[in-house]
Amino acid sequence: MPINSSRKSDGDYQQSMETMIRTSPSFMALLSGPNFIFEEANDQYLQLIGKKDIIGRPMLDVIPEIGSQGFVEILNEVAATGKPYIGSEVPIYLNRVPGQPSEKRYVDFVYQVHPSSKEGLPRIFVHGNDVTERVLARDALDNERRNFRNLFKQTPEMVCILSGPEHLFEFVNEAHIRVLGFDATGKTVREAQPESVEIHSILDDVFRTGKTAELKEIPVTVTNRLRYFNLTYAARYATNGAISGVMILGTEVTDEVRAREELKKAKEEADKANQSKTTFLANVSHEIRTPLGAILGFSELLSHEVSAGSEAADYIERISKNAQQLRHLIDELLDLSKIEANRLEIERLPVDLNSLVQDVISSLSPLAQEKSLKIEVINVTTIPPRIMTDPMRLKQILTNLVGNSIKFTEKGTVRIELAVAKKGDGNELQIRVIDTGIGLAPEQVQRLFKPFSQADSSITRKFGGTGLGLVLSRQLALLLKGDLTLEKSAPGQGSTFTLTIAVGTDQEIGHREIPVAKKESGSGENFHLQGRKILIVDDVPDNQTLVRLYLNRGGAIHESAYDGREAVEKALNGDFDIILMDLQMPKMDGHSAARELRQQGYAKPIIALTAHALRGEREKCLAGGFNEYITKPIDKATLLGALNRLLKH
Repeated sequence: MPINSSRKSDGDYQQSMETMIRTSPSFMALLSGPNFIFEEANDQYLQLIGKKDIIGRPMLDVIPEIGSQGFVEILNEVAATGKPYIGSEVPIYLNRVPGQPSEKRYVDFVYQVHPSSKEGLPRIFVHGNDVTERVLARDALDNERRNFRNLFKQTPEMVCILSGPEHLFEFVNEAHIRVLGFDATGKTVREAQPESVEIHSILDDVFRTGKTAELKEIPVTVTNRLRYFNLTYAARYATNGAISGVMILGTEVTDEVRAREELKKAKEEADKANQSKTTFLANVSHEIRTPLGAILGFSELLSHEVSAGSEAADYIERISKNAQQLRHLIDELLDLSKIEANRLEIERLPVDLNSLVQDVISSLSPLAQEKSLKIEVINVTTIPPRIMTDPMRLKQILTNLVGNSIKFTEKGTVRIELAVAKKGDGNELQIRVIDTGIGLAPEQVQRLFKPFSQADSSITRKFGGTGLGLVLSRQLALLLKGDLTLEKSAPGQGSTFTLTIAVGTDQEIGHREIPVAKKESGSGENFHLQGRKILIVDDVPDNQTLVRLYLNRGGAIHESAYDGREAVEKALNGDFDIILMDLQMPKMDGHSAARELRQQGYAKPIIALTAHALRGEREKCLAGGFNEYITKPIDKATLLGALNRLLKH
């Protein structure tokens, strides 16, 4: 491209200068005289200033906008002193497009005196590069870095950048400063955190191997206090691929860890308290069941000695009735305690629902008849001949519900509605118990399923009860994969309770046979007791007397022992057909006595008698050498039935 020039030279120097200016990738121009008139300028210079046809014109005439930017003063200084001026990344504002705002560019340039300058006629050589794109790119990168640093500084997570094998803190954010308590920038990790020995070797490993370390809830000593962190350590790499440092990202989780530990500790303490409560109730139950067994047993024996319908018979019946209520209360307390401790066992057996409901009605009919109440049973849907559930617990719930309805109904009807419907992959039994009783107000309903509370304190005075029945029934219903709810109730308009339980799939219900237990009579002649020798082991004289009286009626021969040690001696030296062994005795308990007898080769049957009713007690007894397990208060028919089964074989 031709050079814009108004001068012609015959010398080689001039020709060389023109060639250099024309071919240079940098912008170049030659200025002359005190007004700095353009003698020459290449295309790069013209592109920079956005002008054409500048040769022979003064600089300020061509680009007047630079007059206030200090460039003229620099040119004058160079012309006067002869010293070149070097500018690096100097901003310059140019009106490159007419009518548009000035544009900011960045240039690297040099002003230097041309060798052909004469006194009074300076010539200045201008050359340089437009570095705008480079400056803007670097500024953008710097800005991004600043943004990232600001982001890292403000993020709630700890961010640290370490350099070198000594792990020098090159950058830390506010979160790290808050954790450490000071700004560790410029210090090594071992200088800033000498107590944090837990992380020193981990940092060394990451720097040496380049493997990222993910640490969850790692304990770290910070300012002499153990704290917990989730940390990520990742290697940093230099441009040559070598590891140059370690980056750290972390979050303190001390509060979460401590809260979980406190929760775990509280749960353990609650479990211990629950266990203590369960054990306490079991012990109290044992202490109450022992005299209660004597009351029930002797009442039953005495009832055979008085005339039916006599005043004495009425007294005995009242004693027995109140003792049974006390026994029922103890059973409810124990069941509720077992549920709270997750120790209540649930069975799944085939059950004849209609027979079970009739058994409940039969047991409660005397109470209903006293009030002239009618009990109705309605099958809302077809009821299968068999359902799968726990018969004892279902009967317990239904007895509570129907018993409550009878208790709180003065006149009218108690209706039981039965329905079985599909639910998911199985079937659900729905039992609605509807009465015409006193009903409940909304504020009374709120207290209905709370332990040890009733709808109204006046109810306790009038109808009695502890408020445990419905609470226990609901918990049992939940264990049977159902629920117990109050469907509706209003004062003076009765109540409707709805019980639901899972009762098995179509394949499980309706087709399985129910084993029918043979009832064994309690009368002496039907048992193999005549002439049998039985050892009674119990430290309570009343219990021994009651069992002796039961055995006397069957013609058995008996002998007594008052503790486990005495029982072992008598059993090994006597010829007993069977042993009745209490479990809780002084000197040696029943478990120890049975274990020692079996170790000595004693093979005759041993029956455990206990007032304890905790989960696992039966299994413990059977595994410890006993052949049978009977809870107190002792039922005569149950005792004689067990004796019959064992002695018959």
